[in-house]
Amino acid sequence: MQVPANGRGRAIKSLDERSQRSHNPPMKTRYSTTLEGSAQDVSVEALGEERYRVIIGDDVLDLTAHEVGPRQYHVLHDGFVRDVVVTGKAPAYEVHDRAGSFAVELLDEEQLVRQALRGGPGGLNEDGLTVMAPMPGKVVKALVEVGQEVVEGQGVVVIEAMKMENELRAAAEGVVQKILVDPGQSVDAGQVLVVIE
Repeated sequence: MQVPANGRGRAIKSLDERSQRSHNPPMKTRYSTTLEGSAQDVSVEALGEERYRVIIGDDVLDLTAHEVGPRQYHVLHDGFVRDVVVTGKAPAYEVHDRAGSFAVELLDEEQLVRQALRGGPGGLNEDGLTVMAPMPGKVVKALVEVGQEVVEGQGVVVIEAMKMENELRAAAEGVVQKILVDPGQSVDAGQVLVVIE
């Protein structure tokens, strides 16, 4: 999915706002973000004072972000300056500039693991309730079979990510309709692993 140019700038600023909380921002941080309803992997690397390299999908953005007030920023990218205001609190932000507003949800790797262990991420689609990979990883094993009844919070698949095995759980009760992955298969963030109806 291509993020609109104005959406990229806004997503970048919310990333910068989040990194400003710490006195020593991380040199490189990976996030999963939801942009326009689609999961995206985002990598933010601090290059120096107020300079960042942000990778969203295949797009690499080198930018300068200068805080000019509480939650207000000037963002310089490709010779263009955007004045940006960030509202909301982790993990859901609203980013505003002259072009409008843009909602972005940011989850770092630790938050993604916690969310998966609680029974998310997932969602409803035309096939039913889905269990999705919270981050890139490798499938270790499926804990259920097609046709099996599951209850809310029951483990359905195990993936290895960040050198840890993570049991992903059903967010609701139902019957397993599809298992879309095999042990040893690499998966991307947001990839549907299991469908429950």
